Amino acid sequence: MNKKTFKKIIIALSFVFLLLSPLYIDKTTVSVAVVDAKCRSYCKAFKKATSIWAGFFGKVSGVASQAVTIVSGLQPFGGKIIATLPCTGNGVTAFVMLPSAGVPGPYIVSPAGLRSYGAVVPGNNVIGMSYPGGVCVIIVAGYPIPFPVAQTVTVFPGMGTSLTP
Repeated sequence: MNKKTFKKIIIALSFVFLLLSPLYIDKTTVSVAVVDAKCRSYCKAFKKATSIWAGFFGKVSGVASQAVTIVSGLQPFGGKIIATLPCTGNGVTAFVMLPSAGVPGPYIVSPAGLRSYGAVVPGNNVIGMSYPGGVCVIIVAGYPIPFPVAQTVTVFPGMGTSLTP
């Protein structure tokens, strides 16, 4: 679906929503122009978030084609971190690694899943357990934009990192 089609769908759905249940701001009904402006704002935020996510994968171009691999069940993993990205909307960190074991990623890890030095930075080595799926949410202009990830690091036993590369 291209951006134009997406925008038309959002405007149409917003218009239907306005017809079915009017919203009031200072006792005035929200106009289609306001909905259209919000759509433009969201589309701009979505484009920026997509650019951030693409930049994250641009750092790992050799691994990115493999990065969508999802493996079922709990998986041990380990390797050297290539790139990291803070997921500002859900408080986790996304990372991609050159794997010694497991898939390249992307993975997400929450602060609760970190063991040992907790240094999730490019160049450091990691080892741990993960399960399939997860979401990295990036906030741009107040809009949460979700991106799927291949694996989520378990809270227990979690993931250990090296102190330095």
